[in-house]
Amino acid sequence: MEMTDCRVRVDVLKLLRLAAPRLKTFIMSFNRPNLHYEVVYKAANEDSYPALVKMIRQFESQRETRIARDGKCRQSLRVD
Repeated sequence: MEMTDCRVRVDVLKLLRLAAPRLKTFIMSFNRPNLHYEVVYKAANEDSYPALVKMIRQFESQRETRIARDGKCRQSLRVD
């Protein structure tokens, strides 16, 4: 598996024309329990900015609900 990952990284670097000496790579697992990954499809002619702002506001609202429920006080994210 590790050799396959190495080949994929090399291919990506070649395709993107990224090379040493200034290139720095940091390799981590995608298995991050504190992160949530989601793919959201949109129409080709759709303006993605309003949808992105709406999604961020929904996440913030859910986060504030969890913080209130857990009794923790943290700085909130504002999107204007």
